[in-house]
Amino acid sequence: MLRLLAALLIASAPLAMADTPQLIKGAEPIYPKVAERYEIQGLAGVEATIGADGTVQDVSIVLEDPAGYGFGEAAADTLRRSKFADGHPGVFRQAINFRCKSGQLPLPEFLKLPPLPAPLAPIRAFAPGRAVAAGVDAAVFAAVRIDAEGRLVEFSEANVIPGTFSFGQAAHVALAAARFPKGVPGLYRTELRIAHTDVAPPEPPSAEDLPKLPNPLEKGQIGYPLFALIREIEGEAAIRVTIDAEGRVAGSGIVREDPTGYDFGLAGQIAIAEARFDAAPGDYVFVAKFRLPK
Repeated sequence: MLRLLAALLIASAPLAMADTPQLIKGAEPIYPKVAERYEIQGLAGVEATIGADGTVQDVSIVLEDPAGYGFGEAAADTLRRSKFADGHPGVFRQAINFRCKSGQLPLPEFLKLPPLPAPLAPIRAFAPGRAVAAGVDAAVFAAVRIDAEGRLVEFSEANVIPGTFSFGQAAHVALAAARFPKGVPGLYRTELRIAHTDVAPPEPPSAEDLPKLPNPLEKGQIGYPLFALIREIEGEAAIRVTIDAEGRVAGSGIVREDPTGYDFGLAGQIAIAEARFDAAPGDYVFVAKFRLPK
């Protein structure tokens, strides 16, 4: 599988400082749980006063990118658990780069992959609602595996710029609905540009009256939207789903999100993007409900 694995620290370096506390042993960083679960990478900078007895005092976060995922506090915790020598008081600053283990292809290997064959029809990727509201565009670079029938069976982000607006998930939904030439299975690289003006057409409210989408042949798991999870927000979304003659999802659209602004609709689309159903071709409604773990 090309899925990203749990991440480790790959760079931790003191920044320029006036005094020179002596680091005896740096603590092992603990990856923020929410960021690890959703495979988010980040950077954090922290500083602290080191006492004459080597104690770590007054730790503060000076940089956190992206914010809201716990990288700053994880870096602060790492510094608090580090050991310093006696007799060298001063200010110590540290930058920690949180990166994923290489369950993902390294960039040189990713660039060696052949480009994705041209789809049978243009790929339509729509900007997530938060990106539309913020006026943010993005580029998504991904490794994808296509089966002999020309369908997406595996998706892994290589890089998303910027990485905080769910553009990777939007690209996943678009590629899963696309169809590629048959007979050329394999692993490919692709790049999708998504503008904030690429807005999904509105779905009619009457779509909620469509037949209920049956359960998929293989039970999947619905991922909780990241921004909702870190804010402890529950919600649900109604998704219009088009099933083709082979029981695959040929397209989907968000009919309703409650509340809006937390990617509940996008999470619902991803949940069924690569599933197969024992259902006649046509349109259905899928209601995804998100409840926080007790």
